[in-house]
Amino acid sequence: MLPQRHERQPKRRRKQLHDLSGVGSVGIVAHGPLDEYRFNMFMRDLLAEKAKDIYRCKGVLAVHVSGALRC
Repeated sequence: MLPQRHERQPKRRRKQLHDLSGVGSVGIVAHGPLDEYRFNMFMRDLLAEKAKDIYRCKGVLAVHVSGALRC
């Protein structure tokens, strides 16, 4: 009888715990398309002031550009 081969099980990592006590969310709703220039200035100023506090930024935008609508 051949000896049994023991397959090595991958080590499980302990899930890293994060302190979420200061984490929050912000939602912004605009009625109608955004002005591209003004939105870019808003984001530039926000990131210049609060970049270290922002973990993630995502969204869906409808932007009005020179008579056209880009989504």
